[in-house]
Amino acid sequence: MSATNPLGQGGAPPGPSSSSGSPTSGSGASSSRILSPAAAAALAAAEARARPPPRTSSQADAHSLALDVDGAFAPSRVDLQPFYRLLDSKLLPNVSKPQAVTTLSTLHTLLQNILAPPNPSQAAKYRQLRFSNKLIAREVVLPANGAAKEYLVLCGFRKAVRDFEEHLEWHRGEGGTQLFKLRCGKKVLETRMAQAKEAEEREKRYRESEKGAEAARKERALLGFEEDRLDRAARDERERLVREARAAEPQTAPAPYSTGPSSFARQAGRTTARMGRGFSRAGAAAFGDEEEAEEDDDEHEDGTGEDDGAVDDDAPPSYGELHGRVLGTGLPPGGEAAPPAGVSMVNAQDLDEAE
Repeated sequence: MSATNPLGQGGAPPGPSSSSGSPTSGSGASSSRILSPAAAAALAAAEARARPPPRTSSQADAHSLALDVDGAFAPSRVDLQPFYRLLDSKLLPNVSKPQAVTTLSTLHTLLQNILAPPNPSQAAKYRQLRFSNKLIAREVVLPANGAAKEYLVLCGFRKAVRDFEEHLEWHRGEGGTQLFKLRCGKKVLETRMAQAKEAEEREKRYRESEKGAEAARKERALLGFEEDRLDRAARDERERLVREARAAEPQTAPAPYSTGPSSFARQAGRTTARMGRGFSRAGAAAFGDEEEAEEDDDEHEDGTGEDDGAVDDDAPPSYGELHGRVLGTGLPPGGEAAPPAGVSMVNAQDLDEAE
């Protein structure tokens, strides 16, 4: 009756169960390693929902030393809302990103020194902040019109005057209310300080990229100026070579300028002479002097007679010849005694002929 059960304890055979369980566990481990990102995220969310919600810290827990561990203090959103509102509305929008990081870091150090004094024997010293201190004045009082000072008051500090000097003091109250506010302010500072540092890094990278882009633009501009200078120098060199080549060519004497009458003036003179002869013959025929007209025609046909109205090709043109004679007679308008009309052009040749 005391025989051993062949199925083992629990009614399952020991050998086959162990041998068959190892492949199953191995397949489960392998299947968990090949989960897709979406399936892994869904699994993590399900595990988070399965875990019990974290216990919210209250004022009664403010004195617990366990809250000094990072992440142990977990107040509600309602408790942190006044601290976020003050930082987001008064301090951060009114200071630069580097100043925001410096001020938030200073506030965090002041609160941390109260919670965990570097020198416990001088803990009371860290609970008093004098406005005459250069660091407090530069990082707490001056930025954003004292918004950091208001934040310390929200964390449990109270204004006081001692030896005619204004300063802030922090006192541990009963029930843990002041310590709870201090821990809330420190937690909010940690969150906003991390965000401010990230924003400062982004701005620094942006400035560096802008500086690099500006340097590249300047370099391109300098290259453009250098190319223009080289092109201008090459163009000046070509012009200089052309000027030297033209200067080296032999200079040819210009053609002499003739002062005699132009071909148009000579043609006009011949036309006027022919018209004068025609009118002379017509006048002689009209007055009955036919013999004189015939003799005049014979002389011109034989070429022995000289034409009084003929114009010398070498004579210069004059307004008298063209406009100052009576048409058909070759005489001045008022007879020989009348002054010639118009202005005659006289040159050296006319003076020689007159002599």
